[in-house]
This record gives sequence, structure tokens and C-alpha cells, in this order.
Amino acid sequence: MPADADTYLLKKNLVPLVAAIAGETGFAPKMVALFFAHDVKHAEGRKKPHPDFGHQRLRELLGFVKAQGLDPAIIKRMLPVVMEYPKMDFDSVLETINFARVPIAEIRAKLPFLREKYRQVRTSKDDGAAARWIMGQIRPAALGNVALGELRSSLGQG
Repeated sequence: MPADADTYLLKKNLVPLVAAIAGETGFAPKMVALFFAHDVKHAEGRKKPHPDFGHQRLRELLGFVKAQGLDPAIIKRMLPVVMEYPKMDFDSVLETINFARVPIAEIRAKLPFLREKYRQVRTSKDDGAAARWIMGQIRPAALGNVALGELRSSLGQG
């Protein structure tokens, strides 16, 4: 755990909350701790949260994501909306960020088309450029539906 994470968690007395969330959701304690220490801290620094916002609302957010079977990467996209509108229900938050549930098979079915499209528009001789370009194209549909790292590893080197 990075030292800056410890400082933030202790200063805000979030260690018990992190432990509770990890226990309730099954998310790794390190993932939850880094979410608070990096993502929440960053979001709070960018824009002051609504006066009704509290860190307990994030406990509900992480529980919602787990219960809905969403990939945890979607939490970072939902965070600014939840901080600004803490009373908004989470389905509405998903709608606000234009999230749509897409079956993993449907996302994977787009990969051959995107590979072919990249071959047509290729401008780089870098072998890794294909995978980066494809992930950039598919990321909006994949985020929250499938782990991006898992999808990326299925691409190989292009």
C-alpha cells in the first residue's frame, strides 16, 4: 500500500469503512483502500462534494456494483455523479454516464471487425498499437461489463 494511501485513510478515519466494505462485497481490501485514497481523494480535490455526500454512500455504491455483477472499473465513472448527486439512485447514475449492459459475447463479437478496421486505418508500425486502438474503440461498451484487462489480454499483440 502506498504511504499516501495510509495518510488519507487514517486522516479521514476510513480504515473501518474500508474493512467493512471489503468484508461485505468481497472486493480486495487493497482495491477498496486505493479507491478511497486515490480516486475519492482526487475527486474531492477536483470538485467539492455535495453537502449531503458522505463516505457511507460509497459503501452503498460498491455494494450495488457487486450485487449487480458489474465490473468494478465502472465505480470510477460513477463516483463524480454520486458525489454531486448523493441521493440519486444508482440505476439513474448508470443512465447519466450512458452505461448500457452489454453481454460479454456481444463485446467479444466486435473484436474481429475492429481488428479488420485497424488494418485499414493503421498508421503505426508498433505491434502494440493495434491492441491499444481496439481497446480505445471498445472501452465505452466494455467498461463495467467486462474486466478491461481480461479483454485486452484476449487481443494478444494485434
